Amino acid sequence: MNKNFLILLFLGLLTLNSCDSSADKASVSINPSDSTLKKDTIKNPETLMDGEEGDYETYMEVFTIADKTNLRSTPDKSSTPVQVMNFGTKLYAKDYYVDESNSNVKVYLTKPVNEANPTEPFYYVTRSTLVDNYSFSDFKTFFSLSPFKELKSGVKKIIIENKYEDSENYLVSQDHNRVKKTLSVGDFNGDKIEDYLVCIENKNQSMSRILVISTNKATNEPYLVFSQVLNSLVNVDKYKKGSLEITENPAFSNVKGDVGTLKSQEGDFYLRYNSEFNKYEIITLE
Repeated sequence: MNKNFLILLFLGLLTLNSCDSSADKASVSINPSDSTLKKDTIKNPETLMDGEEGDYETYMEVFTIADKTNLRSTPDKSSTPVQVMNFGTKLYAKDYYVDESNSNVKVYLTKPVNEANPTEPFYYVTRSTLVDNYSFSDFKTFFSLSPFKELKSGVKKIIIENKYEDSENYLVSQDHNRVKKTLSVGDFNGDKIEDYLVCIENKNQSMSRILVISTNKATNEPYLVFSQVLNSLVNVDKYKKGSLEITENPAFSNVKGDVGTLKSQEGDFYLRYNSEFNKYEIITLE
């Protein structure tokens, strides 16, 4: 066998090995059924599981915050309720945050099994009487006791919204005896509509935050009209319009409604609505 033939044979073997290697590489393919590969990286928001990134619950847990909430079969708020629910009833609301301008929320008593095509009966509830699961923890803490438990849902929301002042946290008293002395309902500005005089407290700092909540005549919705922090824990009450405590005291000469009393170990304060200047004031008496 001559030398040239051996060289040609060696080169031929190298060529065949190179072709086999290329063929092996070319034979590798992506198997669509391979369990290690994702078929669809774009998730349908309605099929995401709880806790996944981009989580969006079509039916989410909500809770009633009014003392009594009407469950209706129609959006008409004047319709006869099919059921009256107590504070803290859990419901499932469809698209709760999709249209927050809608005063009604579509709800279910249980979470639908087939969310795409639910067969369970649905109802309607007034939006202002509901909060989501995250917010409800505050409502459980603040409004588990009377007389706060019986407040309108809108008034409860305003109290929750105003629990912070100057980095301090204020709470509704959870003492069964004291809590009754931290709310007074009366007509403090003389417009013949109920107002709420509320004391929320920071017991660690021995401070009270006084809130006055009135009702808008046009919308019938409550709103915060006055707030002030006092460096003491106070009990609130009121002098009724026309009482001797008001009529015989020159400090209340411009008052056309009730006068709030705020009494503490450090001294007594009084909430008056000064009709001359159209504003609330907290004063002390000489």
